[in-house]
Amino acid sequence: MWQWPNLMPLYVTVGSPVVATFAALLKGSDKIELRMYWYPNNLSSSIKSGDSTRLEFQAVSDTAESKPITIEVSWDGEWVKDRKEMQKHCIVREVSL
Repeated sequence: MWQWPNLMPLYVTVGSPVVATFAALLKGSDKIELRMYWYPNNLSSSIKSGDSTRLEFQAVSDTAESKPITIEVSWDGEWVKDRKEMQKHCIVREVSL
């Protein structure tokens, strides 16, 4: 999903960088909620605390496709307000395959 899904069209013109959000972790929740426009049949829309999952992303246009990247997402279940400290508990990293 685009950073501002109510304001951004589903398809954007190539140009300046655009932020896409693929997940949300809300205080008081016990899982990470994925935020995507569609889900494959074998992918749950959430990641439980203590679990991890890998997601593959690829930018696609009418004339070209980017190289896919694989992201691993995990969260140990601990919530802290400080962003730097939270990065120790909720880990998002690119994985080389």
